[in-house]
Amino acid sequence: MPWWGKLIYFIGALITLFPILTGLYRIKHLDRKTLSVFIWMCSMLLIELYSSHQSSLSINNSPSGHLMIFLNALFGCYFFYFAVDSAVLKKVILGSELCLLLYLMINPFLILSPSSIRAMNGPHGIPMTIQAYALMVWSFIYFVDLLQKEQVLELSQSPEFIIAIAILFYFGTTQFVQLFQEYVMRHIREMRFVFRYVDISIMIVYYFLIGIGLWNRKL
Repeated sequence: MPWWGKLIYFIGALITLFPILTGLYRIKHLDRKTLSVFIWMCSMLLIELYSSHQSSLSINNSPSGHLMIFLNALFGCYFFYFAVDSAVLKKVILGSELCLLLYLMINPFLILSPSSIRAMNGPHGIPMTIQAYALMVWSFIYFVDLLQKEQVLELSQSPEFIIAIAILFYFGTTQFVQLFQEYVMRHIREMRFVFRYVDISIMIVYYFLIGIGLWNRKL
Protein backbone atom coordinates (compact mmCIF):
# COMPACT_ATOMS: atom_id res chain seq x y z
CA MET A 1 0.00 0.00 0.00
CA PRO A 2 1.46 3.44 -0.94
CA TRP A 3 2.05 6.04 1.76
CA TRP A 4 -0.82 8.19 0.53
CA GLY A 5 -3.13 5.19 0.75
CA LYS A 6 -2.15 4.64 4.38
CA LEU A 7 -2.71 8.35 5.03
CA ILE A 8 -6.24 8.18 3.57
CA TYR A 9 -7.05 5.14 5.73
CA PHE A 10 -5.67 6.90 8.81
CA ILE A 11 -7.67 10.09 8.20
CA GLY A 12 -10.75 8.03 7.39
CA ALA A 13 -10.47 6.23 10.73
CA LEU A 14 -10.07 9.48 12.68
CA ILE A 15 -12.68 11.57 10.86
CA THR A 16 -15.54 9.43 12.19
CA LEU A 17 -14.80 10.90 15.61
CA PHE A 18 -15.06 14.51 14.42
CA PRO A 19 -18.89 14.86 14.41
CA ILE A 20 -19.06 12.98 17.71
CA LEU A 21 -16.54 15.26 19.40
CA THR A 22 -18.17 18.44 18.02
CA GLY A 23 -21.57 17.11 19.01
CA LEU A 24 -20.37 16.43 22.54
CA TYR A 25 -18.91 19.94 22.73
CA ARG A 26 -22.24 21.49 21.66
CA ILE A 27 -24.50 18.87 23.26
CA LYS A 28 -26.35 21.37 25.47
CA HIS A 29 -27.21 23.55 22.48
CA LEU A 30 -28.38 20.88 20.04
CA ASP A 31 -32.07 20.87 19.12
CA ARG A 32 -33.96 17.70 18.28
CA LYS A 33 -32.83 17.77 14.64
CA THR A 34 -29.11 18.12 15.29
CA LEU A 35 -29.31 15.89 18.37
CA SER A 36 -30.76 13.11 16.20
CA VAL A 37 -27.80 13.52 13.81
CA PHE A 38 -25.38 13.31 16.74
CA ILE A 39 -27.02 10.07 17.96
CA TRP A 40 -27.01 8.84 14.35
CA MET A 41 -23.25 9.33 14.07
CA CYS A 42 -22.62 7.63 17.43
CA SER A 43 -24.76 4.65 16.36
CA MET A 44 -22.91 4.29 13.07
CA LEU A 45 -19.53 4.29 14.82
CA LEU A 46 -20.62 1.66 17.34
CA ILE A 47 -22.08 -0.59 14.66
CA GLU A 48 -19.00 -0.19 12.48
CA LEU A 49 -16.70 -1.14 15.39
CA TYR A 50 -18.88 -4.14 16.27
CA SER A 51 -19.06 -5.23 12.64
CA SER A 52 -15.28 -5.00 12.28
CA HIS A 53 -14.91 -7.08 15.45
CA GLN A 54 -17.25 -9.72 14.04
CA SER A 55 -15.33 -9.77 10.79
CA SER A 56 -12.01 -10.23 12.60
CA LEU A 57 -13.50 -13.30 14.32
CA SER A 58 -14.92 -14.63 11.02
CA ILE A 59 -18.46 -14.15 12.33
CA ASN A 60 -21.26 -13.30 9.90
CA ASN A 61 -21.79 -9.53 10.24
CA SER A 62 -24.70 -9.34 7.82
CA PRO A 63 -27.18 -8.38 10.61
CA SER A 64 -24.97 -5.39 11.46
CA GLY A 65 -25.22 -4.26 7.86
CA HIS A 66 -29.00 -4.54 7.88
CA LEU A 67 -29.16 -2.59 11.15
CA MET A 68 -26.92 0.16 9.74
CA ILE A 69 -29.15 0.57 6.68
CA PHE A 70 -32.28 0.60 8.86
CA LEU A 71 -30.87 3.28 11.20
CA ASN A 72 -29.70 5.41 8.27
CA ALA A 73 -33.27 5.49 7.01
CA LEU A 74 -34.76 6.06 10.47
CA PHE A 75 -32.50 8.91 11.60
CA GLY A 76 -32.41 10.46 8.14
CA CYS A 77 -36.19 10.63 8.02
CA TYR A 78 -36.39 12.07 11.54
CA PHE A 79 -33.92 14.82 10.65
CA PHE A 80 -35.60 15.86 7.41
CA TYR A 81 -39.11 15.56 8.83
CA PHE A 82 -38.41 18.21 11.45
CA ALA A 83 -36.13 20.26 9.16
CA VAL A 84 -39.03 20.78 6.71
CA ASP A 85 -41.81 23.22 7.56
CA SER A 86 -44.34 22.41 4.82
CA ALA A 87 -47.11 20.11 6.09
CA VAL A 88 -47.48 18.53 2.65
CA LEU A 89 -43.76 17.78 2.35
CA LYS A 90 -43.73 16.38 5.88
CA LYS A 91 -46.45 13.90 4.84
CA VAL A 92 -44.45 12.92 1.75
CA ILE A 93 -41.35 12.25 3.86
CA LEU A 94 -43.29 10.31 6.50
CA GLY A 95 -45.21 8.24 3.95
CA SER A 96 -42.09 7.26 2.02
CA GLU A 97 -40.31 6.49 5.29
CA LEU A 98 -43.02 4.07 6.41
CA CYS A 99 -42.84 2.23 3.10
CA LEU A 100 -39.03 2.14 3.26
CA LEU A 101 -38.87 0.87 6.84
CA LEU A 102 -41.46 -1.81 6.07
CA TYR A 103 -39.34 -3.00 3.16
CA LEU A 104 -36.13 -2.93 5.22
CA MET A 105 -37.76 -4.97 8.00
CA ILE A 106 -39.06 -7.58 5.56
CA ASN A 107 -36.00 -7.75 3.29
CA PRO A 108 -33.67 -9.78 5.59
CA PHE A 109 -36.29 -12.56 5.68
CA LEU A 110 -36.89 -12.67 1.92
CA ILE A 111 -35.61 -15.64 -0.01
CA LEU A 112 -33.17 -14.12 -2.48
CA SER A 113 -31.93 -15.84 -5.59
CA PRO A 114 -28.15 -16.32 -6.01
CA SER A 115 -28.15 -13.75 -8.80
CA SER A 116 -29.88 -11.12 -6.67
CA ILE A 117 -27.47 -11.79 -3.80
CA ARG A 118 -24.52 -11.13 -6.09
CA ALA A 119 -26.14 -8.03 -7.59
CA MET A 120 -25.01 -4.58 -6.46
CA ASN A 121 -22.17 -5.80 -4.22
CA GLY A 122 -23.92 -8.42 -2.11
CA PRO A 123 -27.17 -8.95 -0.16
CA HIS A 124 -27.09 -5.40 1.25
CA GLY A 125 -26.73 -3.82 -2.18
CA ILE A 126 -30.36 -3.36 -3.19
CA PRO A 127 -31.63 -2.19 0.27
CA MET A 128 -28.63 0.13 0.56
CA THR A 129 -29.35 1.61 -2.87
CA ILE A 130 -33.04 2.18 -2.07
CA GLN A 131 -32.14 3.75 1.28
CA ALA A 132 -29.56 6.02 -0.38
CA TYR A 133 -32.02 7.26 -2.99
CA ALA A 134 -34.62 7.89 -0.29
CA LEU A 135 -32.15 10.08 1.61
CA MET A 136 -31.29 11.91 -1.60
CA VAL A 137 -34.97 12.55 -2.33
CA TRP A 138 -35.52 13.83 1.22
CA SER A 139 -32.56 16.16 0.73
CA PHE A 140 -34.17 17.55 -2.43
CA ILE A 141 -37.46 17.96 -0.55
CA TYR A 142 -35.62 19.99 2.10
CA PHE A 143 -34.13 22.27 -0.57
CA VAL A 144 -37.55 22.69 -2.20
CA ASP A 145 -38.92 23.71 1.19
CA LEU A 146 -36.14 26.30 1.51
CA LEU A 147 -37.02 27.75 -1.90
CA GLN A 148 -40.67 28.02 -0.92
CA LYS A 149 -39.74 30.08 2.13
CA GLU A 150 -38.02 32.64 -0.11
CA GLN A 151 -35.61 33.58 2.67
CA VAL A 152 -31.94 34.55 2.52
CA LEU A 153 -30.11 31.65 4.15
CA GLU A 154 -27.25 32.41 6.53
CA LEU A 155 -25.07 29.33 6.64
CA SER A 156 -23.68 30.29 10.04
CA GLN A 157 -27.21 29.97 11.44
CA SER A 158 -28.28 26.88 9.48
CA PRO A 159 -26.54 23.67 10.55
CA GLU A 160 -29.44 21.81 8.92
CA PHE A 161 -28.38 23.13 5.49
CA ILE A 162 -24.80 21.90 5.88
CA ILE A 163 -25.99 18.51 7.16
CA ALA A 164 -28.42 18.19 4.23
CA ILE A 165 -25.59 18.99 1.81
CA ALA A 166 -23.43 16.34 3.50
CA ILE A 167 -26.15 13.69 3.22
CA LEU A 168 -26.86 14.50 -0.43
CA PHE A 169 -23.15 14.51 -1.27
CA TYR A 170 -22.34 11.26 0.51
CA PHE A 171 -25.24 9.09 -0.56
CA GLY A 172 -25.29 10.56 -4.07
CA THR A 173 -21.59 10.10 -4.83
CA THR A 174 -21.34 6.67 -3.20
CA GLN A 175 -24.16 5.43 -5.41
CA PHE A 176 -22.38 6.74 -8.49
CA VAL A 177 -19.12 5.11 -7.40
CA GLN A 178 -20.91 1.85 -6.63
CA LEU A 179 -22.57 1.70 -10.05
CA PHE A 180 -19.32 2.59 -11.81
CA GLN A 181 -17.44 0.04 -9.74
CA GLU A 182 -19.99 -2.65 -10.58
CA TYR A 183 -19.21 -2.16 -14.27
CA VAL A 184 -15.45 -1.54 -14.15
CA MET A 185 -14.66 -4.32 -11.67
CA ARG A 186 -15.79 -6.86 -14.27
CA HIS A 187 -13.05 -5.63 -16.60
CA ILE A 188 -10.25 -4.17 -14.45
CA ARG A 189 -10.10 -5.88 -11.07
CA GLU A 190 -6.93 -3.98 -10.16
CA MET A 191 -9.10 -0.86 -9.83
CA ARG A 192 -10.69 -2.15 -6.63
CA PHE A 193 -8.06 -0.37 -4.48
CA VAL A 194 -8.67 2.92 -6.27
CA PHE A 195 -12.40 2.66 -5.61
CA ARG A 196 -11.67 1.87 -1.97
CA TYR A 197 -9.64 5.05 -1.64
CA VAL A 198 -12.40 7.02 -3.38
CA ASP A 199 -15.01 5.62 -0.95
CA ILE A 200 -12.90 6.59 2.05
CA SER A 201 -12.27 10.08 0.62
CA ILE A 202 -16.01 10.60 0.17
CA MET A 203 -16.59 9.40 3.72
CA ILE A 204 -14.00 11.89 5.01
CA VAL A 205 -15.83 14.80 3.37
CA TYR A 206 -19.18 13.49 4.67
CA TYR A 207 -18.14 13.24 8.32
CA PHE A 208 -16.28 16.53 8.12
CA LEU A 209 -19.41 18.34 6.86
CA ILE A 210 -21.58 16.66 9.50
CA GLY A 211 -19.12 17.80 12.17
CA ILE A 212 -19.16 21.36 10.80
CA GLY A 213 -22.96 21.29 10.81
CA LEU A 214 -23.03 20.28 14.49
CA TRP A 215 -20.35 22.84 15.30
CA ASN A 216 -22.38 25.56 13.59
CA ARG A 217 -25.27 25.01 15.96
CA LYS A 218 -25.77 28.54 17.27
CA LEU A 219 -24.88 28.93 20.92
